[in-house]
Amino acid sequence: MIDERPTPRISMNKLAEYMTAHPIRRRQIVEQQKRPDTFRVARYRRARETIVRQLATNPAGFEALQVGIKALEAAEPTTEWQEQDAELSIEALQAFADIEHGLEAGLVLTPAGLAPKLVMAGVEVSVQPDLWVTGTDRKGRPFSGLVKLHFSKRNGLDAVAGEHAAALLQHWATLHPVAEGVPLNRKHCVVIDVLSGHCFRPPKSTVRRLHHLAVACEEVALRWSGV
Repeated sequence: MIDERPTPRISMNKLAEYMTAHPIRRRQIVEQQKRPDTFRVARYRRARETIVRQLATNPAGFEALQVGIKALEAAEPTTEWQEQDAELSIEALQAFADIEHGLEAGLVLTPAGLAPKLVMAGVEVSVQPDLWVTGTDRKGRPFSGLVKLHFSKRNGLDAVAGEHAAALLQHWATLHPVAEGVPLNRKHCVVIDVLSGHCFRPPKSTVRRLHHLAVACEEVALRWSGV
């Protein structure tokens, strides 16, 4: 088989998971990133779109979630994969309805477009935020932020992986500002693990975590040619 992905690359969520994975799982992550399964990548697409729509219209509401669940329940899948995907997406939407994400109704949340990748230790990291965040604080000062969704029933983000993900999200935003001239607010750089219900924000200092991420990328690059 010809390797169509010669450049080491990994998604932000998988890199965060890599930080606390056992050695066998780390190898699996690199293999999956090098030879991605189209069906695996497509999982939760409708759930992601529905949650983004809900947050963009009313972060505190449930309208889009309810419509999305009803649409999935009414769908008539023609394959076993479609049936499983619908069940997983419904579960994700129901789980999201119970999440305390802390995104206020007064924020402006905009679905994010295609975003540039981040290069760490020779590895292309796909951060790809789901939403841009803009708002003003109590003193009327503008700020910006980002939201990234994580979907995985078997490989959720624990506290360590979640903080690394949030630190990486913030780091990406410092290189690619959400709104030109608008300061980034770390409290509004949010990684949401939809199935577990956990929300992660960057710690005050991210130097150590970014160093750990860079070392992990070095390891991914070394593993890349051997899988």
